[in-house]
Amino acid sequence: MIDFRWVRMLPTLGILVLVSFYMVMSRFGSMIVDLDPSWHQMLNYAFGQNFQFGKDIIFNIGPLGIMYSVFYDEKFNNLKLLMNCLYTISLVLSLAVIFKIDRIIRCCALVSFLALLPLIRDVHLFIPVILLCYFEFYRSKSSRWGVVITLILSFDIALVSLIKSSVLFMALPVLVILSLHDTLVRRALPVALLAFIAFTLLLLLAVGQQPAHWGAFYQGYFDLSRGYNADMGLPTPRLTQVLWGVGVAVIVASFAVASLTDRLVALMLGGCLLVAYKASFHRHGLNPDVAFMTLAIVGLGQLLTGRGRFFGASHRSAVVAVVAVAVVGTLAIVAPRLIPDGPAMLLAHAQHRLSFFLVPGEAKAAREADRAWFQSALAAAKASFPFPDAQGTLDVFPWNFGLGMASGLPLAPRPAFQAYFTTTRLTTERNAAFFASASAPQSILYTFAPIDNRFAALEDPLTLRAFKQYYALAARRDGHLLLTRRPQPLREEERGCVQQAFTLGQPITLPATAPGEALWAQVELTQTWSGQALGFLFGPPVLGIELAEGTQTHAYRFLQTPGAIGFLLSPALVSTDTAQAFFDGANGGVVPHSVRFSVMSDTPGLWLKPGGTISLCRLAWSAP
Repeated sequence: MIDFRWVRMLPTLGILVLVSFYMVMSRFGSMIVDLDPSWHQMLNYAFGQNFQFGKDIIFNIGPLGIMYSVFYDEKFNNLKLLMNCLYTISLVLSLAVIFKIDRIIRCCALVSFLALLPLIRDVHLFIPVILLCYFEFYRSKSSRWGVVITLILSFDIALVSLIKSSVLFMALPVLVILSLHDTLVRRALPVALLAFIAFTLLLLLAVGQQPAHWGAFYQGYFDLSRGYNADMGLPTPRLTQVLWGVGVAVIVASFAVASLTDRLVALMLGGCLLVAYKASFHRHGLNPDVAFMTLAIVGLGQLLTGRGRFFGASHRSAVVAVVAVAVVGTLAIVAPRLIPDGPAMLLAHAQHRLSFFLVPGEAKAAREADRAWFQSALAAAKASFPFPDAQGTLDVFPWNFGLGMASGLPLAPRPAFQAYFTTTRLTTERNAAFFASASAPQSILYTFAPIDNRFAALEDPLTLRAFKQYYALAARRDGHLLLTRRPQPLREEERGCVQQAFTLGQPITLPATAPGEALWAQVELTQTWSGQALGFLFGPPVLGIELAEGTQTHAYRFLQTPGAIGFLLSPALVSTDTAQAFFDGANGGVVPHSVRFSVMSDTPGLWLKPGGTISLCRLAWSAP
């Protein structure tokens, strides 16, 4: 006899299958020479070379980052496609079960949300953690199907926590509190935590990560993410943050608090929103799409799971409005950047993705087109490589790994391979040690390209010092410098070190340096209590550094963490010409007579104490 309940669900299941096909990344980009394509290409390269994370590479994207790379790789496209298919199908089915998608109207609500996920970074990685909050705290201990769903969610969380570190920040508190709840309150086995640990270890082994490096991997994973929050973020308009906060207040008010379990779920969902907020507002400034879309999925969960507590129909309507505004706001954020031609482009995007799976021969044709575009881009990048006669192994500074890959030379990239995120002591010390080792490359392709108007010497500061000691300037072409390794490193000496107090906003007179010398600085600034609280909520303040040279002033963004580690203050690296003069040992370049540090805020006293200390040492290099 036919179970007509399943017959009624067939249209819903069909729609969900189509949505799964649409969400899977089936086409891959061909760009090589640019900021984001470079680190995407590194993810492909690191996987192909079996780099050991924590040893060979330090990044906030982990050993399964190949699933995150949207750019073409001949060897691993099919693997990326398969892994993303498995993850997407399990994600959509888990959403359908936990959000009780048993009617067309509920399905349409979910589809309106899922349709935007391919356009937004990271939200699809956060969803399994949010689903675990809604499901596992309330799962019946005797439900076998419930255990199956828990295992699926635990596997998905283990998978995505090895893709990006922000997922691990979100998942660990949930798993720990959930396991304590299972053990102490429900008197049950902490299935989710145990399964997560087991799946994580199996996945690490499956992708060739050796146990000896697991500790270093997680150390770098957390350290680099901390550095991102401290120095990477850009200011966000306060109105956007206020709007997000109002939405959070409406949805948090719908969290049930009647029992201990309800209160724990509310706490965990609030933590998920906080991680999404920091990963979005703190890191991406004007593009907080992740925070708004995560808010939308939590609001949808309150409406569809039956776990919401609403103070009448008006409160429910307010939650519906928050979800709708969050989705529309997300679309407004990403549309100008990703779908400038509007709905027509979005529909064409959906058609291409669905055709890949549903139209015979389309997948093969798409692969051939991707290959042709990539080969064309690779040939163009190789033709633009400025030093075709370079020999030996190569690294690229500060970030254009794609250009190095296109050169055809054997690569020897430093562990923290993008200078703009190498702002912590761990990462820059590891890079400097790498250049002092036998594994260091023969050549460095150096380009003056700091991001966000930063003072260039603050990006990977100890590596710049290592370049001076271990490499010599060999050539310049098209705005690029070629540094080649010295037979013997120069002997480095620190002279006349002094320390003095200073006041923010006031100029500091710098000591004179002899020809061939440089000035190394370490700047200690102290946050106020209010600054720490404001930094946690709104991100760190934007700091400035101004260098006075004669009648000219050079103003840049100052980074507090690498400033405390130490950086090259004079001669100031402000252009390719000044970098060339520094590496060549010439007396040219910008040699400031004073420096001034400031907080770019109308209320600087809320952020930092008014005084700081600066240590200055003269550096000199001589033949060994």
